[in-house]
Amino acid sequence: MELFYHSPKVHLIIEQLLSILASFLLMVYGILCNDLVIILGQVLTYGIYIRNLYYHGFWAKLSPPVRLFVFIFPEFALCWLFTGETYNSFTSC
Repeated sequence: MELFYHSPKVHLIIEQLLSILASFLLMVYGILCNDLVIILGQVLTYGIYIRNLYYHGFWAKLSPPVRLFVFIFPEFALCWLFTGETYNSFTSC
């Protein structure tokens, strides 16, 4: 938590971190529903949130395993969807 005490952009960074968490959860939901549209939309916004953290200088302060997981998960979600039996963008869960 000491990373946040002296930063003037505290609210922006917290918003981006919470947005990445929400995007991660929506990607998990897209995997469970086998829905390509949800996953592709979240991969796009996920990348934007990462870019914003990079521009605010916070991306380098995250630990390397966290950064690796954040980069690998969207590719994992898309691979999971494309290598599975079916994907469905027309019906809900």
